[in-house]
Amino acid sequence: MSEAKEQCAILEEADEHTFIRFSQYAYTSDYETPEPQIPLDSSSTAIHESNPAELPLANSMLTESESQPDPSVANLWAAPIEKKKKGQILDSKRLQSWNKFKSKSYGRSFGSSQQIHFARKNRTSSEDYTEVFLCHARLYVFADKYHIGALKLFALYKLYCTLVEFNLYDERTEDVISLIGYACSNTADIPERIDELRDLLAQYSACVVEKLAGSANFSLLVEEPGPFAKDLFRQLFKRLD
Repeated sequence: MSEAKEQCAILEEADEHTFIRFSQYAYTSDYETPEPQIPLDSSSTAIHESNPAELPLANSMLTESESQPDPSVANLWAAPIEKKKKGQILDSKRLQSWNKFKSKSYGRSFGSSQQIHFARKNRTSSEDYTEVFLCHARLYVFADKYHIGALKLFALYKLYCTLVEFNLYDERTEDVISLIGYACSNTADIPERIDELRDLLAQYSACVVEKLAGSANFSLLVEEPGPFAKDLFRQLFKRLD
């Protein structure tokens, strides 16, 4: 091979930061995640810190679920559907979707070591998570291209943990939409099965679709020819069961 003769390999599609994270993983079985970008003007921060009622859909459901551990209260969720009002049925379906998403299980063995990732939770709407999300997605695509199975699964797992902890403020929907757009543009259509990254994002989007639907860019993703609309509606149909 030319690489062996020249003692040099050119990875044209890998950006510098992705290659650095790949190198970190090769030596330590882990890689660093960038901090979210926070603008110097944090005037919006004070607004949201004084408005806890404006929590995003996914974490509002998470709070509701974890704040009702009493079995007698939990049994309310098992009440016959016909006795619930329409709004209660929708809330219950959202809650079931989110609980199913956050209980996903990934293998904890990634290569030579076992890793548990504790993702940072965003606390204000001024924290831009675009690069946080994309660093995991880019590394997933890199690992998929070069058939590094353990790294591919690890990047997917770290992205999943980040999504579970992510507060989806209205100002932060574009962070998620940028991630979805990247995944759709950089993963392959596989006839036999759905790509794991796209599957994860379709599941997450189905949980928070009411929040994302207000974005014009999200509408474009759904309307344009491509796999995302099919992946998303497959997940939404499960909420109708």
